[in-house]
Amino acid sequence: MPLTLDPLDRIFPALCAGDFMALPEGRYMNVRVFHAFEKLRARALQAGFSLDVASAFRDFSSQSRILLAKLDGIRPVLNEREEPMETGSLTLEEKVAAIGRFSALPGLSRHHLGTDLDVFSLSLLPQGQKLQLTAAEYAEGAYFAPLNAFLEEELSAHGFYRPYDGTGALGFEPWHISFKTEGGRLSEGFKLKAWENVIRERFPAIAAALIAYGRKHYRASLGLETCNLLSQS
Repeated sequence: MPLTLDPLDRIFPALCAGDFMALPEGRYMNVRVFHAFEKLRARALQAGFSLDVASAFRDFSSQSRILLAKLDGIRPVLNEREEPMETGSLTLEEKVAAIGRFSALPGLSRHHLGTDLDVFSLSLLPQGQKLQLTAAEYAEGAYFAPLNAFLEEELSAHGFYRPYDGTGALGFEPWHISFKTEGGRLSEGFKLKAWENVIRERFPAIAAALIAYGRKHYRASLGLETCNLLSQS
């Protein structure tokens, strides 16, 4: 799939196609992030397990498909306990808030930046077990617990951090890692008005609900609050 930055380059003006590299799996990643991640991957192999990528860069259309599939009930929406919830009786605004717990709205995902990865370990995943990407998989005693301990120990030394710590309206995502310097630079350049204009263009029928949620939660969705806390520590 070719790299598509439109309309993301309006929302994040610092995004540049020249900063991306194509990966063999058909994914894209920021070049600096790729080199840092390869060092982190090598350390994981030394620790005795693989470090694999479930998701890297996502364009606007990919993130839109996630949103629409969850609004339409094609993909499950998880509650705070990571259990599928019934959304049929919810208002549109309530559905958007429920989806936003674990899935960023299009234009508000750090995956748009090329600096963020969803990681797991194929070598630790039990045979026949489908990857879920839930916090329960990374909890003490679970099959990804060794990976979780490794990430807690190694991320900072390699320039990464976990932007979604479970505080506020967003869920805990131990699988989601971000390269702090590049991710911080790009996310801080976010243009709220440009995002609102894109949402009105792409989702005219539901734009009001999406924009209302985005205005309230865009800083948390983009990991800006956790990044700022790290900068102050």
